[in-house]
Amino acid sequence: ALWQQDSDRVVLTFVGTPGLSAADVDVVVTQNSLRAGLRSAGTHVCDGALHAPVKSASAYFGIKTYASGAAAVVVVLEKARAGESWPALFADGAPE
Repeated sequence: ALWQQDSDRVVLTFVGTPGLSAADVDVVVTQNSLRAGLRSAGTHVCDGALHAPVKSASAYFGIKTYASGAAAVVVVLEKARAGESWPALFADGAPE
């Protein structure tokens, strides 16, 4: 998984499977935590307490499909405190 940020949001991207649909994705966002993965895998790419709070009601995910047929899941989280720079995605300092 890869994460990026700007002043207002945090974006997590992880690899999916070809032909992936929204029903295949398991994403749960609360104000202070994120769990994301593929239902078919039975495990999560990430599951933990976030570095800082997010606005869970505005969180969403999408699926990016590449010309090669590969797919990725993109999870977008709005920071509760815009302008704050996060040193890590999760509170324990782990990068993912």
